[in-house]
Amino acid sequence: PGEEYIRWLRLCMFAKCILGPKDRDDERKIHALIEERLGLWREGRLAELWGGMMVQPPAKTKGLRSDAALAQSAKLCVIAGLPEKGIVRLSGEPMKKPNAATAAALQNLNPDDIHSMPELPSDVPSVDFNAIISLEMVKAAVTSFNKMSAGGALGLKPAMLKQLLGRDPRERLVKALRQFVITCAEGRVPEFIEPLFFGACLTALGKKCGGVRPIAAGESLRRIVAKCLIAAIKPRLDAFFLPLQYGVGAKGGAERIVHMARLLREK
Repeated sequence: PGEEYIRWLRLCMFAKCILGPKDRDDERKIHALIEERLGLWREGRLAELWGGMMVQPPAKTKGLRSDAALAQSAKLCVIAGLPEKGIVRLSGEPMKKPNAATAAALQNLNPDDIHSMPELPSDVPSVDFNAIISLEMVKAAVTSFNKMSAGGALGLKPAMLKQLLGRDPRERLVKALRQFVITCAEGRVPEFIEPLFFGACLTALGKKCGGVRPIAAGESLRRIVAKCLIAAIKPRLDAFFLPLQYGVGAKGGAERIVHMARLLREK
């Protein structure tokens, strides 16, 4: 494999190998475990790290929970500053069991016939993303995530990145993230990474009326790239979308629609 392949492979492995959960029987503190994993990573023992993560027992499916457990879960959400998440916990559906029937239901709702992206027109002007994407933009993208946002297939949760940014006074991480955003914005994501990078992890919730409700969690790094690109073009969205629609890129769009509807009714 080439050097580029190795770099992307390491990126895909890092979160699970270094920041992944510890074994239930391991009594060490998490920071001590991370230091040990980093030592193995620096020694190039990636296969050993990856093998250790792959033998982790699967998480227990919570399924139906008692009213007391649901109330406690909702309370923790409120304490974390997410009252809306607490409401969802109280009224949400239980997770489906990870079996063949659930997998088949998800497969039926999300078939594999993924179409490739269309070719860009030849007359698209080149963009200097190095001049557009700033460190402040990347910081804002990372910190804008909800406290309980889920991660994607790579296992890198937004909360992890937020914690790491807060403990990086030399800004080495945010500088690396900026270069990564520029790389992706320039279309230099290898084809073999696309299924992971542009895909999503599905959580199967059971509907009260039967069936499965898939909840998708996209890859955190890809979402950071998207947030930065949207921030870069946000000042131009009003001129592009208005007055045809008020749902995307229109500040106070819903209020504008209400006011216009009132004016029409009064006339």
